[in-house]
Amino acid sequence: MPQICLLSLKVKWSKRMTLCAGLCVYDGQLVSVRLSEPLLKLRPRSDLINTLLHEMIHGLLQLQLQLQLQL
Repeated sequence: MPQICLLSLKVKWSKRMTLCAGLCVYDGQLVSVRLSEPLLKLRPRSDLINTLLHEMIHGLLQLQLQLQLQL
């Protein structure tokens, strides 16, 4: 299996995002993870960690898909 190298990852807090705890967007070069400050600031730290890991897995899956499409 080919190795995947993530060259660019951006993680940002969003004060406006209130419908979901996290969001992952991949634009072909950059994986961007946004975390909801209003939803996560009152939750246990484990929820923040699990949300971040969940969104990073989405980014990894997007990179794997792009790699498969290039082969």
